[in-house]
Amino acid sequence: MVTDGSRRGLQTAERIRELARSLNLNIRKMHVIANKVTPENRERIEEYAKELKMDLVGVVPFDEMLASFDLEGKPLAQLPEDSAAMKGIGEIVKRMGL
Repeated sequence: MVTDGSRRGLQTAERIRELARSLNLNIRKMHVIANKVTPENRERIEEYAKELKMDLVGVVPFDEMLASFDLEGKPLAQLPEDSAAMKGIGEIVKRMGL
């Protein structure tokens, strides 16, 4: 699941996890990625994910360049590899072995 970098976003992810369990969807492993995370809230998001026993596989930092690309209608695939978002995604891909 991808959620925003907020407490409410993680609470929603937890509700989705519980709903999937109650419906016996047989999801072997559920991962969570926090999106648009700022330096100010990163640590707290990581702590809260641990409290909820969520498998937070990584965060995608808020990235002004990504926001600009989105507003201008540019393909996000054209983001440079050194953009904050691309670095975060790269770390997640490595951690998940993709």
